[in-house]
Amino acid sequence: FDVQKKILILASDIDSFINNEKIKKLSKGDNEIAALAIMQISDNEIKNLIDSLINNLEHNNAHIKAASAVRILGVKHDDKKAKKVLNNFLDIKDEGTTALALDYLKNSSDLLPKNVLYNLLSHQSIQISISALSVAENRLDNYYLPAIISNLDNAKIAQNARSVLKQYNEFNVIKMLEKKLKNNDSNLSLSKGIVRCLGEYSTEKSILIIKSLLNYKNYDISIVCSEALLKIAKKQVVHKHFERPFTNEIKSLSDQYFRLHCFKILIIDCKGSELIIDQIISEQRKLLQIILKLVTLQIPNSPIDSHIKHIIDNSDTDLPYLLEFFDTSFGKDIRDILMPIIDPDINFNKKDVKKIQKKFDISFNIKSWSESDHSWKSVIAIDYILNHDSAIIEKIDWSSVKPSPFLAELFNKNSDVHAIIPITKFKNQSEQTMFTILEKTILLKTVDLFQDIPGELLSQISQISKEKNYQQNEFIFNEDDSGDSLFIVLIGEVSIKKGEKVIAKLERGASLGEMALLDNEPRSADALASKDSILLKINQDVFYELMESNADIMKQIIKLLTSRIRESNSKLEQSLK
Repeated sequence: FDVQKKILILASDIDSFINNEKIKKLSKGDNEIAALAIMQISDNEIKNLIDSLINNLEHNNAHIKAASAVRILGVKHDDKKAKKVLNNFLDIKDEGTTALALDYLKNSSDLLPKNVLYNLLSHQSIQISISALSVAENRLDNYYLPAIISNLDNAKIAQNARSVLKQYNEFNVIKMLEKKLKNNDSNLSLSKGIVRCLGEYSTEKSILIIKSLLNYKNYDISIVCSEALLKIAKKQVVHKHFERPFTNEIKSLSDQYFRLHCFKILIIDCKGSELIIDQIISEQRKLLQIILKLVTLQIPNSPIDSHIKHIIDNSDTDLPYLLEFFDTSFGKDIRDILMPIIDPDINFNKKDVKKIQKKFDISFNIKSWSESDHSWKSVIAIDYILNHDSAIIEKIDWSSVKPSPFLAELFNKNSDVHAIIPITKFKNQSEQTMFTILEKTILLKTVDLFQDIPGELLSQISQISKEKNYQQNEFIFNEDDSGDSLFIVLIGEVSIKKGEKVIAKLERGASLGEMALLDNEPRSADALASKDSILLKINQDVFYELMESNADIMKQIIKLLTSRIRESNSKLEQSLK
């Protein structure tokens, strides 16, 4: 049983809280119930049980050991043995025992110095942070606010941190959240977590802070901002900020959408532009999501929120209803912004498209992307230049191009480039690989499991993949082996065999065992290299770690699986008719 269940078991016996003798009897046990009973004994009675508690400091049950140390120090502050035991718990030699000790120190502020708790609140261990948060909730000291807020960057404990912050004074929390945002330059996850937290507060200040971030260059932040604003609007506590939508912000975002649309038309037929087009589509979807949520603020409980997915996925099913809904729900200024985005081929004026394309041609956009702080956009633009449009090289301000692991890999492999490029600025001493992350990403886009994941996210999966060499007739896996990895053929040929029969031959770009990443089922056939081959391998354990740390990748995988289930259900329904 966990600690909370033990507390419930103890608390369910009301007499045990009235009858001190019964508590003392329970405290002599050999399990966690005994530890909880020790914590329930009155201070006066504890003084009479010191000798017994000192003996417990040698106990093999960590709960009894921790509870005894805490109670001894509560009445005998200078007991060296109890101090040593408690300090050992807090020295983080073992995350579990440190978290356990914190659970018993919730109401013992004198035994847990402020600076120690502050550091534990910021600890990288989720288990320790959660226990430290429960202690901080009992103290409600503003000193701990920065450390509590630091936990908002981790999806696994962000809800715990928000719950603790809700116990604090609202004004102080919002003030500290704003300060943390201003001082946070690099941690995108923390910025997102802070914005989500601000969405819990229906105040003018929180709305203004969130609104100020909407013009942030990073669309991921703007998406979280629009979601937080919509969450506040749905509470219908603050009205004046949502009576009229954020027209200026919406117009600015729609202009960005239009520029991407014009760029896509220009480059769509250019050789080697696959990843650039993929990035354009990804950014357009993000912009569309932001815009639609912002226009919904004035009517937060409207059905448009449930149709955003269909609009983003270009589903025509609901289009007539949506057009009617837009016509009756929004003014002309908003409709003029929305309609071209909903149906760009019809509503974007061809003259305007040509005007934008003349001002922002391929060279301008590629140069802008190359010099961008966005490392993925920079590398796919520079890769395009090196391989397909070297004329742009001299237009780029290479002093503005920021080094990145992506660029290092690119220039490590392509050392024979234009003299104007300060190649030593971008290269590093890392070992050269046969395939770059870019090449792996392009290959992964051909795999059913990954084809709908934007290249920027897919590049993270590329980084955890490993190249493996197989000689001709070497087995890659056998039937009934544990299915713990996905393979993709890079070079060569793979035969899939059932017994002695070859049931499939796989060449470059083909995948095998992709569902094993998700269901861990045994292999259903043998796989061996028909020729000398190189395969890309993605292990299940590192793939799971990546999904845990990146909610967007997990969402994309869930989305794929959901669509497969819907498709299967639809086929089943058709077959039954």
